[in-house]
Amino acid sequence: VTSLLALWPFWSCALWCQRKGFSTAALLIAATPLLLPLEWDLITTQSRGFVHGLALLGFVPWTQGIRRLFPRFLLTSLVLALSIWCNPNTAPVVAGIVVWLSGHHFRSKEFWITGIAGLGLLFILHQWSQTYYADHPERLIHPLTTSDLAFSADRILNGLRHFDQHILHVIPFASIAAGTLPVLLVLGLAFLIRRGRTLEVFSLFTIAICMILALGILKVHEGCTSVFFPKSRMFLALPLILGVLAA
Repeated sequence: VTSLLALWPFWSCALWCQRKGFSTAALLIAATPLLLPLEWDLITTQSRGFVHGLALLGFVPWTQGIRRLFPRFLLTSLVLALSIWCNPNTAPVVAGIVVWLSGHHFRSKEFWITGIAGLGLLFILHQWSQTYYADHPERLIHPLTTSDLAFSADRILNGLRHFDQHILHVIPFASIAAGTLPVLLVLGLAFLIRRGRTLEVFSLFTIAICMILALGILKVHEGCTSVFFPKSRMFLALPLILGVLAA
């Protein structure tokens, strides 16, 4: 089941592209999991909550097909809020989607109202979770303390120096691609700029900034190269980002 959840956003985006007539884009997105290392398969088969939030993102393309603005924005906002609540490793993608949607709908009052509703839902879910586990501490397996979320600029520099450890299991051809990922992202940005895709450029830039800032959080550095406690669990959204960018 967990493996199907990990594959769902790729299949969903591919099906959406195919339905819109973008066959090449659909093929590229659908093929992305096939290019990932075996370790990605092993990580995403573990029922430890790594991929639940990413699975929810698979519904975002379909919510954009709703004609009426208020239900479209409301469902999108709820999906994005729930995905972050399930696992914050979706935050870079969510931020990129929000930037892209804001560029298209910044004049729509429905967009901002539903956006606030999404933030409200996220706050309510967070507070409910805190209360629930405070009342049932025996059910809390991995407590998240304030010190786990401690931020340091020095950790960002350290993370960038050893970025290959964070993306080791989540990019195609990992043994040779880790060092070239920044180059590929720059080339992707240059291509989008040349095509006049300004919103996509801002969206991709936002995703990159979120990932860099995430390296400053202590929790992101906890782990090793083992598939049972990988640092790359925090960057499981990267294959989806690369697949969409390639498409």
